[in-house]
Amino acid sequence: MGNLNCSRCVEDFEFRLETNLDPVAILQAYNTLNETEFNSLAATCEVDFTSNQKQGDKISLIQRQWRINQAKKRKGRLKTTCLKTTYFSHIDVLSTLSKGYFKNIRKRAHFTYNNGAFYEGDARGGFRDGYGKMKWADLCSYEGNWSFGYPFGYGKFIYLDKESYEGKWSNPFPCGTQSITSSTQSFELNVNTSDGYIWLWFKHEGSHSLYLAQQKKLESLTKVYMSVLRLLEDGRKNLYDYKETSAKNQEFELDKGKYCGEMVDGKRHGIGEQNWGPGFFYIGQWADNTQNGFGKSHWADGSAYIGFFKNSSKEGVGEYSWADGNTFIGEWNEDLMQGIGKYIYADGREYFGQWNKGQMDGLGVFKWKDGRKYEGLWKNGKKHGQGCTFDPQGNLVFNQWTMGKIYE
Repeated sequence: MGNLNCSRCVEDFEFRLETNLDPVAILQAYNTLNETEFNSLAATCEVDFTSNQKQGDKISLIQRQWRINQAKKRKGRLKTTCLKTTYFSHIDVLSTLSKGYFKNIRKRAHFTYNNGAFYEGDARGGFRDGYGKMKWADLCSYEGNWSFGYPFGYGKFIYLDKESYEGKWSNPFPCGTQSITSSTQSFELNVNTSDGYIWLWFKHEGSHSLYLAQQKKLESLTKVYMSVLRLLEDGRKNLYDYKETSAKNQEFELDKGKYCGEMVDGKRHGIGEQNWGPGFFYIGQWADNTQNGFGKSHWADGSAYIGFFKNSSKEGVGEYSWADGNTFIGEWNEDLMQGIGKYIYADGREYFGQWNKGQMDGLGVFKWKDGRKYEGLWKNGKKHGQGCTFDPQGNLVFNQWTMGKIYE
């Protein structure tokens, strides 16, 4: 077939052996490419088989085909290594191919994919080829130029968080100026080599990394919460043991009620039970006449708390049940929910995560009865910061929140 060891062949061989596939290194390498070299390569990526055959230039056709294959390999390496999404998957390309894909006929087409995505635009032999728009089930979308099933040329991609990339999409190398818009700013990157595939990878990897980081932290919070539950269970057992032997204690008239338990120097100290009236009592540990240690309080309205106290305030681990049926199990500080805990609503909703001064604050998960779920950051009881929302089917969307509202 002739000697193909031209300078371009050697260059591609060296690229295959020596390329650093770290994303940052890829970006740096692409910035050193010669734009004219890319344009000359890109110009050959769509082959007019009919004209080549008429010319009878078989050697030129072989060389051109080889360059196309090298371009596809480079793009494949980039996508395999970096683009960890299903937005432009090889499976989608294969699923719409027809037997006549070498025919130079372009027509309008509508493709619906197994992942819920939908394409409307130009096609050639089952390839998305020409101009078209594709929309995914998660509401991401791409509109622009396509070549042999993949974005190639100029196009715009809108991501989950409404941030967008508008510029060149290469097969595999990009060129030109890109413009990026986000919810907070709009700017241009005046670079000679920039690629939508790389931008999409960084966007997806960033969101993916955020989700993984949140999952890891939630796992840590869950471990701490399990220790909270163990402390609470141990306290309950000790409290029940006391109630079985409390009949031996002497009863005193104290604090506008009756006290039965241990005393030191005329003060409640040790284990004891104080009753102030019907449904209003405390049973547990005392120190210097105040509730200190583990105990249980019950109020006349039906609300109750079992857990640790300090100076008659809820402090440490405890469970509080309101009269309306809501319950909180977790950590307390000076009578306020503080630290890690789970709040269960009477209607089936629940929140698990971090608390600050009685409000959801930090990382947490809020679940609705219908299967919806939010995992992300909170501030002063409202969604604030980055988080992901799941619908009942498990589909997720990343958003930036500001005091309970999606940041537009």
